[in-house]
Amino acid sequence: MKLEVLPLDQKTFSAYGDVIETQERDFFHINNGLVERYHDLAKVEVLEQDRTLISINRAQPAAMPIVVHELERHPLGTQAFVPMNGEAFCRYCRARR
Repeated sequence: MKLEVLPLDQKTFSAYGDVIETQERDFFHINNGLVERYHDLAKVEVLEQDRTLISINRAQPAAMPIVVHELERHPLGTQAFVPMNGEAFCRYCRARR
């Protein structure tokens, strides 16, 4: 059997699922313009539940020292952070009340 090797991209893989990538994808700015949000990049099927979103946020470093003026709240969901460039990254979280 001879196999053909194809590049992994959304067009060639669409019959099987989604490829999570940011190339040629729309984004919008969040967090005072420091973050590009590539929103809802894949369809995740979860039986009998609300739809799950997968987004990639590409953040620019803030100037130091940082003065925190506001915090986000996500009472109905969670977030996962995956460093993708091997760079140090700091998130500030406060305990739930």
